[in-house]
Amino acid sequence: MENILIYGGIALLLYYMFKSDKEEETQAPTIRVEKIDPSDRNVSELRFKIVGVSYKNEDGSSRQENIEKYAKVDEPVSLKFYTYEGALACAVYIGDDTSKQVGHLPKAQVQTLFTVATDENVVIDPRIASAGRAMENDKWGMRIVIYIKEA
Repeated sequence: MENILIYGGIALLLYYMFKSDKEEETQAPTIRVEKIDPSDRNVSELRFKIVGVSYKNEDGSSRQENIEKYAKVDEPVSLKFYTYEGALACAVYIGDDTSKQVGHLPKAQVQTLFTVATDENVVIDPRIASAGRAMENDKWGMRIVIYIKEA
């Protein structure tokens, strides 16, 4: 009986080890991005406040500096979906430059955007909606808008 429990425990451990590795290696989803005219009446939008803006990036660069120096209203942003600790996450970058990460979408809203953005019948246009320094804490922050249109 003890051997069964030991082997069962090892099998369960291996399952979770390999399961989490596979989640980290998931392929990037196909997202159709193109310039969209927001005044078009067939365009809808989603708006998000970017979180994690006061953290440093993995390369040591400052998200605060990236927002201060490079964030301009109506400029494009890039989105990178990935798995973090078993949950879907989305990093946000200024333009196409992955060295200019500014933060992430809030966890509670990632799945909504993922569902919309990966719909093969939809194109999106993610842009900076606003960027600025908060008076109460002197930290830079940013919001984005995702314009959405049927392809």
